[in-house]
Amino acid sequence: MTLQHDNATSYTARPVRDFLQDRNVCVLPWPAKSPDLNPIEHVLDLLDHRVRARTIPPINVREIAGALVEEWGNMSGVTSHSKNWQIWCSP
Repeated sequence: MTLQHDNATSYTARPVRDFLQDRNVCVLPWPAKSPDLNPIEHVLDLLDHRVRARTIPPINVREIAGALVEEWGNMSGVTSHSKNWQIWCSP
């Protein structure tokens, strides 16, 4: 198994590294604090904006979950040009 994370201190602490090593989990080398290199960050940001832009905003966890699922279903093709990345998502 391979894990990718953003090198936050909570992920790179000795106990976490030992835990992963004991379970034979490889960590993908990744530059610290590099959300532009992580395509899912762009998709999650877009989802966040779409849910917040709703005429009637969700007011509880159930409504937020429903709004996220609905907005995800409405995204047939997502393009992000930041750092020349193109992301295509098919839910």
